[in-house]
Amino acid sequence: MNILTIVILAIFLLFAWSGFQKGLIRKLAGIVSLALSVILVSVALPYITDFLKSETPVYELLVDRCEEVVGDQAISSLLGGESKDGGIDRDQIKSLMDQYGMDSSVVDAMSDEQLEELAGQYFQEYLNQSGEQESGAVSSLSKIEQTKLIQNLPIPSFLKEMMINYNNSEGYERLQVSDFGSYVVHFFANIILNILAFVVTLLVVQLVLWTGLTALDLFSRLPLLNFLNRIGGLAIGAVQGLLVVWVIFLIISALSATDTGMMLMEMIDQSTILRPMYDGNLFMKIAVQALSGIM
Repeated sequence: MNILTIVILAIFLLFAWSGFQKGLIRKLAGIVSLALSVILVSVALPYITDFLKSETPVYELLVDRCEEVVGDQAISSLLGGESKDGGIDRDQIKSLMDQYGMDSSVVDAMSDEQLEELAGQYFQEYLNQSGEQESGAVSSLSKIEQTKLIQNLPIPSFLKEMMINYNNSEGYERLQVSDFGSYVVHFFANIILNILAFVVTLLVVQLVLWTGLTALDLFSRLPLLNFLNRIGGLAIGAVQGLLVVWVIFLIISALSATDTGMMLMEMIDQSTILRPMYDGNLFMKIAVQALSGIM
C-alpha cells in the first residue's frame, strides 16, 4: 500500500466521519449541490474550453509542455525503452548506433547516466538526419512505434485506446493537424485543458451554490431526527468522499505532464484499491466528453 493510497483512504474516511457528525440533511444538501454543479459544468464546459483556447495562453502553454513529454517518449520508443532489469537497453542502443554508422563499442564502458546523455545525442542526430523538428521526427515513427509511444504516455488506459483508434486521417482532420507528432501533442493538450476547465468551473459553481444551501443546517438539529440524521449522514459522507477523491484524481490527471503527476499516476496504477476508483471516475468521463465532438 503506497502513500497515495493511504492519503486517499484517509480522505474517504474523513468525509464519512464528517457525515456522521453533521448528519443526513447537511450532507444531502452538499451532495445535491455537487450534483447540480456537475450538471451546470457539463453544459458550460465546451464554452469555457473554447474561451481558454482562444482568449488565454493556457492552451499554448499546455501544447509546449506536451511537446516536451512527447519528445521524451519518442526517445524511449526510438531507443527501445528500458531492459527487463529496469536499466537502459544497451543492446538496443548498440544496434541503433550501428544502424546509423555510429561507434557502438563505447556503450559497454558507459554508466546508465552516460547512456542517457548518449540517448539525447542520438535523438538529436536523428532529428538532424530527418531535417525536421521534434514533432516531425515523432511523425516518422512506424505504426508499431507510434502505438508504443502512445502506450508509454502518462494517461489512463481508455484514453490511450482512444488515441490509438483515432490515429488516422479522420482523427488528424478533426484535430486540425497533419502528422502523428502534432496529433499526439494536441490530443494530450486537449485532454488536460478539458480537465482543468472542468475542475475550476466545478469549484466556482459549487461555491456559489453552497452559499444558498446553508439555511438547511437548521433542520439537522431536530432532536427526533438526530439518530437517523447521523446514520444517513455517514452514508452520504462516504459518497461525498468518493466524489472528492474523483476530483483529486482529475487534478492528478491534469498534472500528468509533470514529473510529480506521472509519479502519482504510477501510484494509482499500482494500487489495487485506487485503480478501480480511478477507472470508475464519472467526472473524468464528463471532462473528456468534449473530445467526442472532436473525434
